[in-house]
Amino acid sequence: MICVEGMSKRFGAAHALRDVSFNIAEGERVGFVGPNGAGKTTALRILSGYLSADAGRITVAGFDVGTSRRDACANLGYMPDTAPLQTDMRVSEFLRFRARLKGVARGDTGERLAAVISDLELEEVQERLIARLSRGFRQRVALADALIANPRVLLLDEPTTGLDPLQRRSFRELLLQHSADRSVLFSSHHLPEVEAIVERFLVLGAGTLVAAGDLEQLRERADMLSSASSDDIFAKLVAGT
Repeated sequence: MICVEGMSKRFGAAHALRDVSFNIAEGERVGFVGPNGAGKTTALRILSGYLSADAGRITVAGFDVGTSRRDACANLGYMPDTAPLQTDMRVSEFLRFRARLKGVARGDTGERLAAVISDLELEEVQERLIARLSRGFRQRVALADALIANPRVLLLDEPTTGLDPLQRRSFRELLLQHSADRSVLFSSHHLPEVEAIVERFLVLGAGTLVAAGDLEQLRERADMLSSASSDDIFAKLVAGT
């Protein structure tokens, strides 16, 4: 569903990504983890079509992001680390507007709007201005925006940033409920944050892919005991990158 081959990106003299390659299968949930500045956000922006890679080939649902961007983007939903919500709009108004921008047919917009409002439990706030919502509800609106066109691929960049522990748990539960039939790439700098959601991890350090696999495979790669925490495993894998 996602195929990345040799993705590289520079900003001036700085290498944000160096020859990164990975695949994500249909219906697979993958954690994209690494310290701040590792290149996770840059990679997601390239996957979503917001940035162009300097080198490499990236396909989403069989479409090349570089040459068939519109078709690739039609198959994905992207929730950036700071979602650009229109705070002067009401929730339902904003989501209807976003559905139209994403090419949802006029006749299907009402059905999709009702579905995401129900799925993400936004009924009580659907007529409120986004500016008046709590951080937790704003994150739900951002996820609803990513899901409004019913995409096959979901890209999430630090989606629980700024949420308290209860809001994080609620958000994780919602994500698990509504990602069963989608390929998901969930970015975080905190490996335990995504343990309960994903099946496999991609570990990025200083713009390079340093490890990939499930938690046991990462533990073996780091040569650590079974008692080692996921934080310890993560720290050892990215040390020195």
